[in-house]
Amino acid sequence: MVWCARQGARNRKEPGVAKDSDVETFCALRLFIDSWRWQGVPWYLRSGKCLAATAAEVLVELKPPPQRLFDDSAPVDGRANYLRFRLSPNSAVALAVRVKRAGKEFVGEQRELYLLNEQPGEEAPYERLLSDAMAGNGALFTSEEAVEAAWVVVDPVPV
Repeated sequence: MVWCARQGARNRKEPGVAKDSDVETFCALRLFIDSWRWQGVPWYLRSGKCLAATAAEVLVELKPPPQRLFDDSAPVDGRANYLRFRLSPNSAVALAVRVKRAGKEFVGEQRELYLLNEQPGEEAPYERLLSDAMAGNGALFTSEEAVEAAWVVVDPVPV
C-alpha cells in the first residue's frame, strides 16, 4: 500500500495560462510504502514546469549515527549523509558524508564525491528511442499490460 501527501501550486502569471486556471504547474508528493522493510522511509517526488533543474534522480538520505562523531554533530544547515543516483539527463552517482575538517578542532564538513559517466559521441536516450521506433524495434517500449499494472498502484492514491 502506498499513501501520500500532495502539494500543488498554480502559476497564473505565466504567458498562455488562463487567469482562472485550476491546473497545477508544480506537484510534490511524499510517499510511504506500507511494509516492514520500508517503514518510516519517505519517498519524495517533485515535478513541474519551469523548475530550476530538469533531472531524474534518487536520493537516499541516511539516518545519523546514534553517537556524536564531531563536536558540531548537528549543524543547523547541514544535510544528512546521502547517496544520490542521477538517472537523467546525465547518469551519475554521488556519495556525501560529513568528514573531519583539516585542523586541530574536531568539527566536520559535508563533502560530496560525484562520479559522472560521460561518453563523448553517445546517443541521447530519446535519440536512440526515436531511431528504434522508426526502425520498428519495440524492445525499449513498455507493453500496454505493464503500463496498466503500474497505474494500479497509483490510481487508489487520494488526491
